[in-house]
Amino acid sequence: MSRTVALTGASGFIGQTIAQRLCQAGWKVRGLVRTSKNIPGLQHPDISLIHGSLDNTESLNRLLQGCASIVHCAGAIRGSRKEDFVRANVEGVSNLLNVCLSQPNLPRFVHLSSLAAREPSLSPYAWSKHEGERLIRQQAG
Repeated sequence: MSRTVALTGASGFIGQTIAQRLCQAGWKVRGLVRTSKNIPGLQHPDISLIHGSLDNTESLNRLLQGCASIVHCAGAIRGSRKEDFVRANVEGVSNLLNVCLSQPNLPRFVHLSSLAAREPSLSPYAWSKHEGERLIRQQAG
């Protein structure tokens, strides 16, 4: 079994922490990042970076190739329009799920969400997180 974990949102605060902890536990991490700038928290010999985004299936395929698991912690937490949240937190989840389902060996899928998802009427953010979770539950059966 592969000892590689794919990680979306790797350059964020939570993503960097997850990457470091996984490496400490003996895993290799392949992180999805949108920027090519140097990210100090991702400087480790067992971390490799894939430049891309949740709306780019080519980068998602490269991210997931041969991975045992995916930890999905990318998403929009700030935005001025509902569309901003939908693009990242709903369409991004859908894209990632579709690429996962196309893999020869389906990776374990760990999704970080928000307590706000319990109350979708709170805000566009809460609604988008709720919808992302719904998509995952729907695929899981």
